[in-house]
Amino acid sequence: MEFSVIEGLSIHPLVITAATLILGFRFAVISASCAAVGYFIVAGHGWPNLGAYLLLNVIVPSAFIALATRWLRAREPSNLFFYTLGVGFIGSALTVPLVAVSSYLTLALAVSIPSAASVQWQPEWILLAMFPEAFINGVIVSSITVFFPHWMKTFDEDYFLSR
Repeated sequence: MEFSVIEGLSIHPLVITAATLILGFRFAVISASCAAVGYFIVAGHGWPNLGAYLLLNVIVPSAFIALATRWLRAREPSNLFFYTLGVGFIGSALTVPLVAVSSYLTLALAVSIPSAASVQWQPEWILLAMFPEAFINGVIVSSITVFFPHWMKTFDEDYFLSR
């Protein structure tokens, strides 16, 4: 799933939330980077764009989810639904506007502010992409957390289920 929020700049942070919660931040970045390199080879994108692509589509959403998980853990909710709904569904939905705004700011800083302001901004794609992003990641996170909680690196079964 790839969509263009800004003309010439497409984003698709699909399943980064689930990868970050399952593998942890470091391994999610490594695995998503390998997938991005494979995507660049297959799609034939220009290699100079790989760094920006990795920053915007891999590191930004993965870092956001890692920080959201830490923030949730600091609030000490003793309920499984805060983990699955809070980070799995809502956290992944919020990665879409975060990546879109980060992409726009990167374009504005890389080019010039007046030319970036003249680019056609399409916020309706952000809203359309938030639901499937939240649904797919939320289903993956909820399913694995319920059926195979030991697979989730960021999930502590004793903490969320024993209180």
